[in-house]
Amino acid sequence: MDIDIQERLKEWARWFRAIPGIELGYPTKSTIGRMADERFGNVVRNEFTPQNEAAEEVEAEVTKLHQYNPNRAKILRSYYIDKRPLFWKAKFLFQISRSAYINETKMAEAWIERGLTELQIKKCQI
Repeated sequence: MDIDIQERLKEWARWFRAIPGIELGYPTKSTIGRMADERFGNVVRNEFTPQNEAAEEVEAEVTKLHQYNPNRAKILRSYYIDKRPLFWKAKFLFQISRSAYINETKMAEAWIERGLTELQIKKCQI
């Protein structure tokens, strides 16, 4: 049940950047928010949104992380989605050192990996 978290996050970032309506690198609504709207009939699913179950699982975990630690989730998003140099993101987006930025990214990756592992275990039990 090994998860290559960096590969999953890279796949998620490619999927995330392909979603129409992204402004400044972030969607106007999270995947969970869009799913809730669709469930209650508030909106019709955008026909141009790429389908990728694995990436949507990662997005759900990133959304959970954002509820727990918003800054860490933002750092994770910037690390994988924003193509600017790492030192620039650390210094100008978050006003932290490069090493603190990398440390926060690693902690966020561990959070996402734990959530995906739990999800995988639940799927195996069904």
